[in-house]
Amino acid sequence: MLLVLLALALRMQAVVLPDMDQDERVYVEAASSYARVMRRSDPAAVSSLSSITENGEHPALVKVVYGAAIALLGHEPPLVWRLAACRLVSLAAGLGTVALLAWWEPWAGLALALHSLHAKYSSEAYLEALPGLLALAAFLLWLHAAQGRENRKGALAGSAIALGACAAGKYSHALVALPMGAFILRDFMRGRASGRMLLACAALALAAFWALDPYLWSTPVARLVESLSFHPHYYTAEIQGTINDHPWYQPIVTMATSPAREWHPQALFLPTDGVILLLGLVGLTLPWLGGLRPFRCRSAGRTAAAIGSWFLVGLLFQVAWPTRWPHYTMLTVTPLCMGVGLLARRLHLPWSRRIQGTGPVESSSQRASNQPASRWYNRSCCREM
Repeated sequence: MLLVLLALALRMQAVVLPDMDQDERVYVEAASSYARVMRRSDPAAVSSLSSITENGEHPALVKVVYGAAIALLGHEPPLVWRLAACRLVSLAAGLGTVALLAWWEPWAGLALALHSLHAKYSSEAYLEALPGLLALAAFLLWLHAAQGRENRKGALAGSAIALGACAAGKYSHALVALPMGAFILRDFMRGRASGRMLLACAALALAAFWALDPYLWSTPVARLVESLSFHPHYYTAEIQGTINDHPWYQPIVTMATSPAREWHPQALFLPTDGVILLLGLVGLTLPWLGGLRPFRCRSAGRTAAAIGSWFLVGLLFQVAWPTRWPHYTMLTVTPLCMGVGLLARRLHLPWSRRIQGTGPVESSSQRASNQPASRWYNRSCCREM
């Protein structure tokens, strides 16, 4: 709770003070179109959501949620009210991400609360905050299931639904599926995962993706192809030759220099991003160094490797994608802060979680054997990944 309050204090000025960004105007106007449909009282209003094609290059879920917030303000509220409603929704999603990450590891939650890029893009009406929350939820639910803890099937189903919802918010945040999928495929090849369960989870994810993106309801395949094909065409037609392209290493520079402080000097953004980057990279690389026996446990090693893979996938996307906008760093900020949490666990810092899992709850087998959580990684489970 204290970390959420800290995050709120650092973000409130960013909600109130900065002028509307160019991207925000696009998303607020699209959300306003959804709000007009939602204010209609006839039952056909829900199906009419699919007729809105504004900003079709991005999936609709975040704009629909923004539209629901705008619809609560009454008939055609002024632009400043609509912007405030959308920013408050983004703020709520960002605070939810801090809270969820703090539950997994308080030091990781602290790092995210202090991160200026996360503070900026979870305080403004961008499309980043809600998909970021859903991506983290999908990842932690998958970790819960992968570690063989209680209600494994329910956790897998929840992870699949959260992943589909994440893709319905913004395609790029669904890249978290790649490291998860790689581990799941490996388990399947080793006979540790059921093919039927995997197909069921894939079907759940696709169903959630379709159901939560009204833009796809009418002609899903054609509109999905149109939406995905927009981005490379946008780069060649609108961007190339009109701006100086960022170098390939620009994402690292952005994450290291706390640029949000320069963009919005009136907001309470702290110069902490470089320190978080350094500590996070140390935490993510620790499992690959020798002599760290706790990380050789299969489950703990899977956790560290999966977090590192999530960060690497997001970073490679930013390096490969030609535009390299600053808000793309939101793909790597969360796993980077989880790296800070891994380092805190290794150093046994105060208030850090045990090294074993996704939260403070012991499994039933641990309680039955009356073994402390800090010694769950005994010799029988400490085989190589």
